[in-house]
Amino acid sequence: MSLRGLDWNRDTVKNIEDGTREVPIAEFFPLVYVLHESLEELFPADLVLELAGGHQAQGETQLGEMLGPRGDATVTPDPLRLGAGLPVARALTDPVGSSDSIEVVLTKGPPGNAEGVTKLADQKAAASLETTVAEVRKLAQRTWGRDVTAERDARVAQRLGDKHVSRRSLQALRGHVTRELLDELRPKIRRRRSKK
Repeated sequence: MSLRGLDWNRDTVKNIEDGTREVPIAEFFPLVYVLHESLEELFPADLVLELAGGHQAQGETQLGEMLGPRGDATVTPDPLRLGAGLPVARALTDPVGSSDSIEVVLTKGPPGNAEGVTKLADQKAAASLETTVAEVRKLAQRTWGRDVTAERDARVAQRLGDKHVSRRSLQALRGHVTRELLDELRPKIRRRRSKK
């Protein structure tokens, strides 16, 4: 797979399959070649993509517009079409949701049906706070009305505004915001533990 641009091993594949690893959108595109499948097979109509910034895409309707004609096994993603006037495309071209940093979660069913997928930020938050992913999700939902990843992305977008920053600066800002979020959740977890 490394010849096709994917630095994956068996553990990577296992983590993707069990939902403990998210797949950046840039890693989807080489799958056309690795799996020898068409985009239609990789992005079926009932596939839901959750994108950074809280945007979502339904496999057939929006990804088809962004990636090119469907039903043609020879079609590969067209980067020029990623600027299409769709909310999802804006997430891809936005400095916060650039193709380098975009987080994508695959689920089946209608958009908004990704609750069962563990996001990496939620896992890291749970480990840092010495609690479960379920507790982190519950507290994040009560506190901000969304998960840690979505809240982090929203705050980063708010702080950046229209500024374009380097990939490294974006990574540093995301880390800083994540630490702030954990600091907000930490006392709530302590209170919950003291009640038990």
